[in-house]
Amino acid sequence: MARLVGERSPKEADPEVAAQFSVRTRACALFSGGFSLRHLQPAALSDSALRAFAERIGVVVEPSLSGKFAPAEVEVMPASGAAVQCRVDVMPGTPEAPMDDATHTIKLMECFGAGAKPLEPDAYLILAEQVAHSESLPSVRALFEGTVVADLR
Repeated sequence: MARLVGERSPKEADPEVAAQFSVRTRACALFSGGFSLRHLQPAALSDSALRAFAERIGVVVEPSLSGKFAPAEVEVMPASGAAVQCRVDVMPGTPEAPMDDATHTIKLMECFGAGAKPLEPDAYLILAEQVAHSESLPSVRALFEGTVVADLR
């Protein structure tokens, strides 16, 4: 896991792709109070204060934590106080630790509103409902009925 998310990206790497796999980019949750798709956009990735903060992030491999993705531990050592630690034994969002419905809905809405042709907010709920019941839809085309995407023939 350390090789996948802990390595520093080469200067020539695509910043958006590199950020998707960087624990340093995830550190923006400490810097800005959250992490979402907007934090992977060029404007966010080029923020000099965030980049300086991310450069201060170190990755240390603990040999006793030998799982493929977990367990993982994070320790934050702020200059102003005592270290804070967090351990995750199962990665969130996996079958072993699925997202709750509210978190899943927030993530869907964020994704539906991003991209080259973001959906209008009223189409979010339609598509979310279609996704939730996709097993019973007669075709993939039905997945997009009622959304702007349906007009793309």
